[in-house]
Amino acid sequence: MRYYVILLTVYLGIDTIAAWGLNLEYGVAGVANLGYILLIAAGGYTYAVLRLPHAVNLGTGASYIGGLSWPGWASILGALVIGALLGGLLGLVAVRRIRLDYFALVMFGFEILAWTLVGAFPNFLGGQQGLFFISDPGVSNASWDYVILVAVVCVVVWLVLRRFSGGPVGRTLRAIRDAPAAAAGLGKNLFAWRIVVQVVGGAMAAVSGALLVGFIGAWSPPAWTSLETLLFLTAVIVGGLGSDAGTFVGTAVVPVLIVQGVQFLPAVSSIPQLSSDGTMMLFSLATLGFLFWRSQGIVPERRPKVSLANVAPIQRTRIGSSAPSEYHERVNGVVSPNSSPNSEFDTFEQLPRRRGGAGPVILRAEHVIVSYGGVKAVADVGFEAAEGEVTGLIGPNGAGKSTLLRVLRGTQPPDSGRVELAGTDLTRVPVHRRVRQGLVGTSQLAEPFARLTVIENLLVAAQDQRAETLRGLVAGRPSWRREESEFVTRAHELLDRFRLAGKANDRAGTLSGGERKMLDVMRAFMARPRVLLMDEPMAGVTPAICDRIETALLELADTGVAIVVVEHDLASIGRICGRVVVMAVGKVIETGRMSELRASEAVQQAYLNG
Repeated sequence: MRYYVILLTVYLGIDTIAAWGLNLEYGVAGVANLGYILLIAAGGYTYAVLRLPHAVNLGTGASYIGGLSWPGWASILGALVIGALLGGLLGLVAVRRIRLDYFALVMFGFEILAWTLVGAFPNFLGGQQGLFFISDPGVSNASWDYVILVAVVCVVVWLVLRRFSGGPVGRTLRAIRDAPAAAAGLGKNLFAWRIVVQVVGGAMAAVSGALLVGFIGAWSPPAWTSLETLLFLTAVIVGGLGSDAGTFVGTAVVPVLIVQGVQFLPAVSSIPQLSSDGTMMLFSLATLGFLFWRSQGIVPERRPKVSLANVAPIQRTRIGSSAPSEYHERVNGVVSPNSSPNSEFDTFEQLPRRRGGAGPVILRAEHVIVSYGGVKAVADVGFEAAEGEVTGLIGPNGAGKSTLLRVLRGTQPPDSGRVELAGTDLTRVPVHRRVRQGLVGTSQLAEPFARLTVIENLLVAAQDQRAETLRGLVAGRPSWRREESEFVTRAHELLDRFRLAGKANDRAGTLSGGERKMLDVMRAFMARPRVLLMDEPMAGVTPAICDRIETALLELADTGVAIVVVEHDLASIGRICGRVVVMAVGKVIETGRMSELRASEAVQQAYLNG
């Protein structure tokens, strides 16, 4: 009985480490990996060949590489390094080249390939018979000392795990999981973060495999099957996808309680096959049950509440002497029907202010051509945006407006042409690098990070976060705590201005369509853009929300930011835009003020024909 308790406790710790790694990859970062057991097996095999002596009679006629007789701790560290390298290598091969939803199948394919190679080269990896007589890591596997060893490793792994699943880095990974395109549009390097997750998850898997092989003293390929990956995946789902504490609970329930406990249940059927497959039936039912009736798991992913309780208030200043309605009048001589001199939008963070209209050109596109199946959606278009000016981009459906905006953002590569930001060529620069240089955009359809809170959505957009650097990961909270407080303060300022402060700690997925639009705008503001590109920000929102967005854009432009707005609401364009560019059939046909363009015969004809 004593040894059985030790066995269950050791298995709980070892399986928890493996499940934490899979939860980081899938639950936190959204990278499904059906070949996860391959990384666990690689860790176990590495431990074996490092720990075994150079020559051992396996009794099967097979041999193995290695046999270095390393100490137990060094063998575990060696397994960790190999697991991290293998996880990163598989990620490099697969993540960039295929769609993420195919990644799980690719990893499953790598697993099958690996076991085929093991069988084909018995003198290299020990063959299907595996390796035996593997020494423990210097701690007896029949004593409580091994339990202590596993517990210590679990604590260390958990401390490392919290650097990636908690804090700003965990927030970023969850944003990438919920809406990858939106995360890239806020400056997040999806590829780099997914590789980091593969490296860390691979290291955790390998440590788990090394401890298991050290405990049982053997490594046998038939024991490392895809069923084991499904077992850990079930533990993650049952415990709570994305929850570290939930993963521990799920591991205790599935691999330990169900898989081990079922062996002590009496036979419930006279059908031998049904009785022998009881374990598979139980954890399959557990998976289906939780997916259908409690998808959040036993311990749901934590929703952190962010408040200003311990944050010093920021200094606010009026953006200028004129009230919001006067901004409309200053731009076009037209007053917004929803603006009032007492608007709440008369405050902003203290930023450099620009007066006297547009400044120098900061964004320029030249000879841009984009074709779809031989049809030119954008045909040799030139475009400019100046600092401190809101530029409208209008035209009938199919004119090429949104396509041109995607070229400027970097989400649509042009067939030819050039895009420059402040004289720097950005034509082939990816989206996340454009954002870091100050070119920020919003999409036609708002994409909130649904499982993050509203304020977390804003915090994701903050640029150059220390927590996301190597130094921040190593040093932890003390290195980025003050900066995080500044970001929280800025986020609350935006929430106050857009009247969403009461929903700061609600999940973004619960917002209405108009509120999601405002959140999209706020995230762009949070990124501190030099140039802001907006695709139909007023579409589908109420007049009151439209007024909030219009006034905020005018305030932002007054700080020197260049803003480009694609919009079908011509009344809104007339209120906020100093210059308007009209496109039709992929070309620019007119440029001027909205009041002038209304009388243009070419513009009228374009809309009639469109």
